[in-house]
Amino acid sequence: MATVTLKRTSRRRVFATIAALGVIVYALIDVVLQLLPPHYSAISDAESDLAVGPFGWIMAINFFGRGVTSTAMIVAILLTGPRARLRTIGTSLFAVAGLCSAAIAFFPTDIPALSGRGEPPTTVHGFIHLAGASTGFVFALAAFWVLTFWIPGRRLWAALFLGLASLGLVFLALTIVAVPGLPGLPGLLGLAERICLAGILGWVFVVALDLRERLVPKSKAGAAVTETGAVIENWWHERRGCGRLRDRLARILPVSRARQANRICFERFMRVVDGAGSGVRRSDSY
Repeated sequence: MATVTLKRTSRRRVFATIAALGVIVYALIDVVLQLLPPHYSAISDAESDLAVGPFGWIMAINFFGRGVTSTAMIVAILLTGPRARLRTIGTSLFAVAGLCSAAIAFFPTDIPALSGRGEPPTTVHGFIHLAGASTGFVFALAAFWVLTFWIPGRRLWAALFLGLASLGLVFLALTIVAVPGLPGLPGLLGLAERICLAGILGWVFVVALDLRERLVPKSKAGAAVTETGAVIENWWHERRGCGRLRDRLARILPVSRARQANRICFERFMRVVDGAGSGVRRSDSY
């Protein structure tokens, strides 16, 4: 069991690292392209407009890279912990969002006649791009809402970025739909989209860091996590006292202190069960 845990953790760290780096690369390319011709406005023009122009091919690759980043993140999540309903639903929704992100790389958007206006597409590839981008945003947010309730760590940061993305999506909808008394909103379409995207990328980044930092025993020979211990650990955290204690402490204590109290509780339990003592560290079952 310890050998399997080490292998799973090693693969998870690799894919989580790829996801985190993918977020950084995507954001940097987005910023650089914003400074290049034809100098689209980050406030009024959609991000998809960057894929149309002399450097549009770079943004197309960036869209495809976002799909690769999503895939790496999904694999890292699937390599964490036992199978759970929330994880399955969340990763399924996330997979659809990642597929949409990769697909729009091959179908450039239509540039509206008036900057900042959410005009309907006039070409087939423009319609496919709009449908793919819209579906990707909605499914990504749905996936993150589900997975935020599943992830065991950094839940506060994940929730903050999820809230930012959700507010951005509502803001984006208001810029597209004509709202009486709010005539200035259409000119903020680009800003609204980028707020939503910042929340999405931020969520992926902080969760990827959490999955990457999860620890296992230092060596195979000295591993205190046996097959029986791993099963007991999962049962204890998910079903019994420490799971409830962890949830209560998380509401009133900083994350680091809550985790410390949770670990102490579990170590005392393991001393009674099999004498593993304080040698047990966090594993994939946590």
